[in-house]
Amino acid sequence: MRSRGRVSLTEAGAAATYEVRLGSRPQGAVRIQIRTPSGSGVSTSAGGLVFNASTWNTARVVTVRAVDDANVVGETVRIRHYVDDPQISADFRNAPDAYLTVHATDNDTPTLQVSQRGTLRLTEGGISTYTVALGQPPSGDVVIEILSGDAGVVTVNGAEFGQDDLTFTTGNWNTAQTVTATAVHDGDLTDEAVTIFNAVDVDASADDFDAAVTVSFAVTVTDDDGLRVVPRTTTVAEGSSTGATYTVALKSQPSGAVTVSVGVPSGDASAVSVAPTALTFTGGSGGNWGTAQTVTVSAGTGANDADAADRAVTLSHAVAGAAPYNYAAQAADNVTVTIEDDETAAVVLSRSAAVALREGERTTYTVRLSAPPAVGNVVVRVRSDDAAVEVNKAGGTAGASQDLTFSATTWNTGQAITVEAVEDGNAAHAAVTLTHAVVAGSSADEYD
Repeated sequence: MRSRGRVSLTEAGAAATYEVRLGSRPQGAVRIQIRTPSGSGVSTSAGGLVFNASTWNTARVVTVRAVDDANVVGETVRIRHYVDDPQISADFRNAPDAYLTVHATDNDTPTLQVSQRGTLRLTEGGISTYTVALGQPPSGDVVIEILSGDAGVVTVNGAEFGQDDLTFTTGNWNTAQTVTATAVHDGDLTDEAVTIFNAVDVDASADDFDAAVTVSFAVTVTDDDGLRVVPRTTTVAEGSSTGATYTVALKSQPSGAVTVSVGVPSGDASAVSVAPTALTFTGGSGGNWGTAQTVTVSAGTGANDADAADRAVTLSHAVAGAAPYNYAAQAADNVTVTIEDDETAAVVLSRSAAVALREGERTTYTVRLSAPPAVGNVVVRVRSDDAAVEVNKAGGTAGASQDLTFSATTWNTGQAITVEAVEDGNAAHAAVTLTHAVVAGSSADEYD
């Protein structure tokens, strides 16, 4: 018997063909059996072929395919071709078997099935679980390393150094194993974040899982010490006696009394008033440490100014007393108070009614601001939307637009704009609009 010696296939991919014929003319009929190993993922289009004295040298085509399966293991099999019919031509009864080697590449990618999706959120001391399994059956044991990016923040399965291993076999590969993530209680007041990695230990696992992609997810840990300040931003109106409030409480029970003092920056002392300026919390089973206490914020007399800009004041909270609240003030404990100005930032014109001009005639009006800029200047661009009218300012050249600049000292001084109707050769009337727009990027923010 003669056949090609080797073919390569991919699971569920294109089939391959090979040819079979006899090596010499038989005296009679010869039946060739074709057998693939039991349980293999390779199939053939024929289970047997019959040759005779007339067809012995005519090649017979056999199609071979790699069957798609659930595992990620490629395989190499030998297809056996042999004579087994006792009625065959006597000269072929002792013919040796012929083999074709088929290498089948698996089309599946090994995967890890991790139940946690997205960010895992914990509070210090909190516990959460998730599961891990394999996505496909392996050819041998697979060891999954569970690793915390920082064992001082989050531990996995209680492992001291932040790493634990899960072992899967050919028998339990799809049985989910549980991982417990625990947020470590520390002595600081900082929220933290780590990453947990779920990865194949390639040195301890079957080769077919070496290509499995590591699955990782973030874990955020909210500190359970410190202050609970709600809200962190609030607003009061300039010149108003109506205040705004926020609350303060402790996140965890202290070992004794704790005092929280509300601080106002020295430069803003007259702009904002707070009451009370100090809060006292007590520990113990009957303590009030977890009960929110209210602070009222009002705009002070110093907030009344001439400009139209809002003002932001940052209130701090100094903490003193029993552990763990014997720490320096934290920026995260601040409250930002916005004092909304009662002046309106606007461009003011000396005339607003429509003006009628004949060609060649001029008229003048002035432009100023409603309030001084808090920082820097304000640039107002006066523009004509039609060439039939030109605008000009003192010392300028008539054109389609002019820029006027106002400062904190000149904001209330009107700057003159001269408007001229241009003579043209037609008899048509024109309606022209003049716009007065603040130039953003070149002006104080409150005028943008």
